[in-house]
Amino acid sequence: MYTIPAVQAPSVTLSKYGQVAHSVTTVQRRDQAVASVRITMDDSVRITRRDSVRITAAADSVRITAQGESVRITALDSVRITASSGSVRITARDSVRITARDSVRITARDSVRITAREDSVRITALDSVRITAREDSVRITAHDDSVRITAQADSVRITAHDDSVRITASDSVRITAHEDSVRITAHEDSVRITAHEDSVRITADGSVRITARRDELALAA
Repeated sequence: MYTIPAVQAPSVTLSKYGQVAHSVTTVQRRDQAVASVRITMDDSVRITRRDSVRITAAADSVRITAQGESVRITALDSVRITASSGSVRITARDSVRITARDSVRITARDSVRITAREDSVRITALDSVRITAREDSVRITAHDDSVRITAQADSVRITAHDDSVRITASDSVRITAHEDSVRITAHEDSVRITAHEDSVRITADGSVRITARRDELALAA
């Protein structure tokens, strides 16, 4: 385990084919932290741990970037990425994969951005998947392939308390729940699900609930 308590921005730069086989825990106290956590690599970024992976920035933001290949975060227990004041950004030209047997939690007070320019974004957990941005927005973008969020045991919840929820794909959008239910809820504004070229499919063995309490509900393909 690597623990870095520091006032300056902790920067972890890996060479080609580098791999972190343990947990990388960057800890900054709220009274000392003024910068951000940045993990950058030319080829691919791999963070692997048998127990859990925690990446935390108390003051600014968390940025994980792979310019050449992919970003992979894997834990047998849980994955937690937290930015208390700023934003969380995960960017890769190829694909972004976050895998945990228990749960995946990505939390930021400002915004959450997960981007794969060429391939796909995959977030998988046997228990639950939680992505939360309290003040700004949550953005998950895959330009060419697909976006997949899967929870085999518990549930997938996408919630916007103040603004809106937008799911957009040039090819297809698929939301599937095999055992329980799919719920998409916006309390104040609107829910928009759009596919420009192919189709929108929402499938559940139990029930499907799409609710917009005040504004509008729009489904377009």
